[in-house]
Amino acid sequence: MKIDRSFVSGIADSRESRRSYILWWQLGKVLGIETIAEGVETNDQRSRLETEHVDTGQGFLFARPSPSPTSIDSFSIPPESLSG
Repeated sequence: MKIDRSFVSGIADSRESRRSYILWWQLGKVLGIETIAEGVETNDQRSRLETEHVDTGQGFLFARPSPSPTSIDSFSIPPESLSG
């Protein structure tokens, strides 16, 4: 489950943001779903998320977005690989 960057952006300095993040993280744990914190841009955010036991983070701190593929075929699974 991805936790929107709007909940992550203020996590380093806002109690309300931390509470919102923890709520979503706990929901993911109760449902048995991995949580991904979106929009991690600073080391302070990363440190706070590590303190709050984030499963995975993504954002500019780790890597810039990659260009989108030119066609949907880049994501398609060839039919022959599905037969068994």
